[in-house]
This record gives sequence, structure tokens and C-alpha cells, in this order.
Amino acid sequence: MDTTPNLALGRPTFASSMYPKCSPTRAVDGVTQYGSLDSDYPQVFHSAEKDIAPWFSVDLGTTSASVSRVAIWSRCDADQPWVNAELRIGNTSIQSYADTSALTSNPLVWILDTAIGKCSVQVVSFNTFKVGRWVTLQMKQPAYLVITEMQVFGYTGARSNADTSPSYTN
Repeated sequence: MDTTPNLALGRPTFASSMYPKCSPTRAVDGVTQYGSLDSDYPQVFHSAEKDIAPWFSVDLGTTSASVSRVAIWSRCDADQPWVNAELRIGNTSIQSYADTSALTSNPLVWILDTAIGKCSVQVVSFNTFKVGRWVTLQMKQPAYLVITEMQVFGYTGARSNADTSPSYTN
């Protein structure tokens, strides 16, 4: 059984925008699936309408977080047409809409180029640990970004096989 801790659980979250009542904190609360969406207390983070390149970011709290994999859970009440999304892990702070231009300062670690199905999980595993405090997912096109849960598995503190390279390889 894998006992790698979820470093994102309950950590501070930020987003470029937010649909009413759909706080980014919902994406790190431990809930990965739900039956139907509760409009009074939605179980998802949902970006606002008209956000042309929405992003979601979680602060892992330490610049030496070593990430082995990221699991991104899609919404359960409707299809999620995610395509052309980028995952970045690094130490540049991403906390507000004003930080959008700094997103590319953090290394690109993965690109989503196929759709994620309804109520499913996309697991991104790394051969070597990716090191950084900030984990950010951004849609690279005008579309809603809806995340039921983002889990970031790894360890706090440096690891001997950590990859601090700034480039993405497929």
C-alpha cells in the first residue's frame, strides 16, 4: 500500500477567478467524488465566467517539497472538456490574478492533451521528484476550470533523486 502523503490536503489555495460559492479550497478538502452538485455548498472549485486562461494554485508551504505524482479529479455532475491544460511545479509564488504573468516562471511538468472523463482521475506520475512550493494547473484556452480535487503526493524536504530541471519532457 502506498503511504506517500498528500501534501495539498488542507493547504492554502488560490485561483485566477472563482464562480460564486466555488472556492478553490474545495479542491484540497479530500472529497474526490460526489453524487449531485449541491448549489448551496458546491463540492468543486469552479473558475468564473469569462476567465480566458483560468488557473488554480496550491501552496505546499515549503520550497523543498518533493512531488512524486499529482492526481486531478474531474467534476461528477457534467463532462469536463479539459484539453490544453498545463501543470507547473516551482517556487514562484502564484497567489492572485496579478501573478498570472509569472506562471511560466515555474517549470512545466505536464501537458494535458486529451479530455478527462466525467467523475474520473488523471494521475500524473514523475520518474524523478519535482521540487517546488507551488503547484499550478492552468487552462491554456477560454474554458471553465473545474476541479473536484487536486492531490499532490510527495514529501517535505529534499530527496536524492529530485529533478529541479526547468524543462518539460513528454
